[in-house]
Amino acid sequence: MTEVVAAFIGAIAAIAVYYLSSRDLKRQDREAKKQEIRLQFLIDAYRQIESSSNRSPEETWEAVKKIESAISDIQLFGTRKQVVLAQEVVDKVAAGGGMLFNELLDELRRDLRSELELEPLREGRRILRFTKLESEEDGPANGSQPIRSEPNRTSSVAGSRR
Repeated sequence: MTEVVAAFIGAIAAIAVYYLSSRDLKRQDREAKKQEIRLQFLIDAYRQIESSSNRSPEETWEAVKKIESAISDIQLFGTRKQVVLAQEVVDKVAAGGGMLFNELLDELRRDLRSELELEPLREGRRILRFTKLESEEDGPANGSQPIRSEPNRTSSVAGSRR
């Protein structure tokens, strides 16, 4: 009889361990998936804002659409500080001001590097833009376009009111 009781207790303990382990693994998987989705949306938001900053006036409409999407994603997936910074950009634009993203991009970069366990950077961001030279708009016969690079340390949308 003692052997049966011991076997029964062992079976109950094994089932309990399995159940608790399974439940914890499912919770950890859910948390990891949420974190992965959050990071991907914030990486995309960072890229959209960064790539839309400092563009020529003819590129501004496409840039604005990317920024709208990025701001929406930040308000959904960002930290409290990122959401506040995104809302400050929205408020400035609504008040007729320009779109300046330096503080928001810096915060996104800091947070993303931390989440991805990358070393913090002290250096500021630099933005590189290539633009067509106006005198050569149609380009040479081989189809290549002359370009000019423009490094810039600020993040604003060209053509925005300031």
